[in-house]
Amino acid sequence: MKKVLLVYDDFNELTLTESFMKKVGLDVVGISNEVLLNDQILSFNPDVVVAFGQNQRVSSFSVGQRLKQSRTFAGKSVLVTQKGIRPKPEDMIKMRMDALVEAPLSIERLLQVLSKVLGIDGTVLQEKLQRAIGYEETQREISRSRSGNQAGSANPGSTANPRSAVNKEPQADFSRPDEDSPLVSDPERMAKYAEFLQGSKTIDTRQTTFQREDVRHRQQELKKEWDFNELDELDRLKREFAGALFKKK
Repeated sequence: MKKVLLVYDDFNELTLTESFMKKVGLDVVGISNEVLLNDQILSFNPDVVVAFGQNQRVSSFSVGQRLKQSRTFAGKSVLVTQKGIRPKPEDMIKMRMDALVEAPLSIERLLQVLSKVLGIDGTVLQEKLQRAIGYEETQREISRSRSGNQAGSANPGSTANPRSAVNKEPQADFSRPDEDSPLVSDPERMAKYAEFLQGSKTIDTRQTTFQREDVRHRQQELKKEWDFNELDELDRLKREFAGALFKKK
């Protein structure tokens, strides 16, 4: 399972993208502040980082520079920018950038880019995405139909769909009079739901992407970048400040 780290400034878009990518079988973690980037690289160890933002919390170009400077990151980088915005040539050489994509970026397009960057079969991802979208549409239709039936029962004189009332078209009955009766009576919807269940994989809760030995190793690698002289000086200043703060007059 490929690991994807999303670094988005828009929380709503981050949540939606993360949700769909998990449904197609990717291992996904999302953050909305690039300050957390190094910590996630260390603990999550992503195969690819997707950055999308243009503010102080998240900047696609800044994320690319951070990845270039990182000694522990060995994955791929996909930077998303607003239309017409391109990094300067002198700045581009300072970034880790395996793909540069313009917004607006649909989930279908993003999966195509990730498939190419990671070298995986994009057809499988697209098929899983379509099943997930079809399943959600089915659930929304069921919810709307239930709401319509409840409204019709509460007010028999009203019609939720005037067109169907005039043409006397038969409506799918989503009521459940007994336990043996199926929840969805529409054969086409039942077929879609069955197809979705067959394509779904059982989640093994014993599996985890958090490997302690790998984290310990990466912590040691990270410490190589520390300036211990500077850390000692900071510790000394903290002690002096604390002593002055609580010193009796």
